[in-house]
Amino acid sequence: MEFVKTSNACIYCGKTEGLSKSDIIPDALTSKKIINHNVCQIDHNNKFSDAFESKVIEGLAYITNKLDIKSSKAKKYMSYEADIIVGDTTYLTKISSDADLFHKKMSTEDGKTIIGPQDQIQGIAQNIKPDRVIDYSDVDVNQQIIEKRVRIVADTFICSEMHRMITKIAYEWYCLHNDIREKLSAFNSIIDYIVSEVGESPVTFICDQK
Repeated sequence: MEFVKTSNACIYCGKTEGLSKSDIIPDALTSKKIINHNVCQIDHNNKFSDAFESKVIEGLAYITNKLDIKSSKAKKYMSYEADIIVGDTTYLTKISSDADLFHKKMSTEDGKTIIGPQDQIQGIAQNIKPDRVIDYSDVDVNQQIIEKRVRIVADTFICSEMHRMITKIAYEWYCLHNDIREKLSAFNSIIDYIVSEVGESPVTFICDQK
């Protein structure tokens, strides 16, 4: 297929103004910059993050964290959900490293039990209504067995957001390497799926249980 080179325009809608630098692969998944310059910022680049990329990034946070991948924009590891078990009590939290366990407060699912640094707990106690009794005591974390359980949602790997993100990666990469700098009608079905999840996904995941 031959393409005629034109001036730069958005490869999703054809606008020539408001173009931005689109991370072809989300920066938080690679910590590397692979850029397509022909994506308008307001209508597409910004919206893709909320529409599908953020869910995938959050779902893979524990894995990217352990692979020492951090976003060059945020300069930090992504936070992931974890159950922290101390004794017979399970606390829910989001952390980006085990060091976070010693610097933030965590609560049980019903919110009735809280654990955290003493100054934070005392601050909570001061805001409790006068007629409510609160009991807090010091806990030496060095004397406690702390168990961490991480939730990895398998559906993240095959969800519709993942389909749209991979389609977006393939489309922007293809356009970059073939010097396509405008919207072409030949790609309308792909564009519609990325932008609005209209039509059938062009991505197929091969799952072999063995």
